[in-house]
Amino acid sequence: MSLDGAGYNGPVLRELTDPAGLNLEVTVPPPKASPRTTFGPERFTLKVLENGCGEVTCPAGQSTRQRERLKDKHGCRYTFKPKQCAGCSLREQCLQNPQSAKGRTVIKNDYEAEYRRVEAKAATAAYIETRRLHP
Repeated sequence: MSLDGAGYNGPVLRELTDPAGLNLEVTVPPPKASPRTTFGPERFTLKVLENGCGEVTCPAGQSTRQRERLKDKHGCRYTFKPKQCAGCSLREQCLQNPQSAKGRTVIKNDYEAEYRRVEAKAATAAYIETRRLHP
């Protein structure tokens, strides 16, 4: 199924591609991403613990469980304590403002896996051909 940009929506992608559901092959154009100057959320590993809580680990190996559910209910904002980021050798690559006394925050979207699959597919020759036929 080829969709326009409106199909770049986590709940829609999950419903259409769920192996236990419709299990369709979906072609969706991802939005143009702004160039990043810092580590993106994909560089932070999310681990779901036995108690159901999430723990995020940064590229330097620091972890946090401090999180806040976003109002749109499609993800959580994880916050690292300032002391975790204070002496980090990756600080310049991680924080928008490395001189800030604050720690890094990162949003982990519930539909990150679906978005990554769409973005990976958009880099293939088959996707380019499909979008040529179905702009």
